[in-house]
Amino acid sequence: MFSILNTVVLHPLQFPNADRVAWAWGNFGSGLQAVHSSAVSVPDFQDYRLQNRSFQYFSAFYSDDPQDLSIAGHGEQVRGAMVSSDFFETLGVKSLLGRTFSLADEQVKFPESILSYGLWQREFGADSNVLGRTVGLNGGIQP
Repeated sequence: MFSILNTVVLHPLQFPNADRVAWAWGNFGSGLQAVHSSAVSVPDFQDYRLQNRSFQYFSAFYSDDPQDLSIAGHGEQVRGAMVSSDFFETLGVKSLLGRTFSLADEQVKFPESILSYGLWQREFGADSNVLGRTVGLNGGIQP
């Protein structure tokens, strides 16, 4: 109970209109065999988003284990997430440089990456010419 009180009342989410954000998740199975999970398959998410008539935005994110990031031969582990195209709009967050994602980005084999402010400061020295640079993520190349 304290965790909920601490998170919601004492340390609310740090973005505009946080009180208007809802989290939905799926339950798989039934009875004692039910598995409660926050995971929703990509096809289910796409169906939910297509049929949505209640929410201004309908976004998804998936956060897995830390990712191996390599920049010019230097490597480190970072936390990251895969997000749907309107994720940043949902949270009311704008990019400081460049752009956020478009619906077309969801169809690309090698998706674009968005750096956190902290990573941009730490690894790129807050260089505004960072746009278009390539980084390695888990052994692959990310634009």
